[in-house]
Amino acid sequence: MTKKIIILGTGGNSVDILDTLRDVNDAQREAVYECIGFLDDDAQKWG
Repeated sequence: MTKKIIILGTGGNSVDILDTLRDVNDAQREAVYECIGFLDDDAQKWG
């Protein structure tokens, strides 16, 4: 079963987290995690 993940923030560490989730999926050869979005309180980053 795929675990749906929402990443908090959109800074540089958020990209690292997304890359790590993708690496885990690649290593397992299946979708273990699915990033369904990012949350950030900065309205300029919405959209």
